[in-house]
Amino acid sequence: MGTVTKTTADINNVLNLANGYIAAPWNSATSYAVGDYCSRSGKVYRCTAATSGSWVASRWVEVVIGDELAKRINYNSIVLGEAKQVSSGSDNFTQLQTIDLPAGVWLITAGASFGNNANGYRQIGLTNADSISVDRLSPTAAAVNGSGTGMSLMRVFYLASAGTIYLWGRHNAGAALSVYPYMQAVQLK
Repeated sequence: MGTVTKTTADINNVLNLANGYIAAPWNSATSYAVGDYCSRSGKVYRCTAATSGSWVASRWVEVVIGDELAKRINYNSIVLGEAKQVSSGSDNFTQLQTIDLPAGVWLITAGASFGNNANGYRQIGLTNADSISVDRLSPTAAAVNGSGTGMSLMRVFYLASAGTIYLWGRHNAGAALSVYPYMQAVQLK
């Protein structure tokens, strides 16, 4: 399997998305319940006693988003999908795996390992619809000569009601490839 590295910018982008869902800026007009989050002066806080109006520091505890996310329940932990034979073709997306989730805000991590073939590119995508769009695709990865090609990506999804998240894959290696997918869902809110 090839190595997929995420840049600091990629990771910060995901954390900023998560931060926007978890910790909106503090607002004196908002009523906060125990367990709610807010951001204030560049820091993230979790409410420890119901509050509204003026800022009362004793009703908040400073937290680190990564630590808070780590406490969330993983939905089915990492779910390994069954190997799929994926035909070659630039317009030929194959549904690699799905995961059904209840309503909420979800951080989805997914990936796939494409079988050994030195030709072409590989690409995966995540959607919450039974189709794929350009904004939900990973960058293409060139095939790795002599080994499989692994890819991963993360996306935040808001599901107003229960729904399905789909992992898609495509390649243009010229011949069908075995693809081994996985997905993980962490509920943010």
